[in-house]
Amino acid sequence: MTWFGQFNPESPRTPMLVVDGGQAWVLGTKTEGRASHVVATNGANVELIGSISYQSWDVQPVNPPMLQITDSDVSATFRLHSRKAPFATIVKETIKVETRTLPNKNKGGYLPLYRSVADH
Repeated sequence: MTWFGQFNPESPRTPMLVVDGGQAWVLGTKTEGRASHVVATNGANVELIGSISYQSWDVQPVNPPMLQITDSDVSATFRLHSRKAPFATIVKETIKVETRTLPNKNKGGYLPLYRSVADH
């Protein structure tokens, strides 16, 4: 189990938090950059609580989903703030063979709670 308090990653391309089959608990983040904020795979268990996704950079060469979830459990709540180029997709979730996406319908806003539960 890994835990973070006041996590502040910034990246234009490299995913900011990758959890491959492990556990991560994050309380308080502020991110900048176009890279995925969380990539959870292989039965990972991730909780991201009280975060702000601050998109102040210009359009960047990649536009992945903010959260990429594959056969994992993820809970996330955060504020979206973008002055220039918001993420097009907030969540891409694949459980077994079914893939669902949550598009970003506006420039800012909140994700009050997103919960993904994989069948393990």
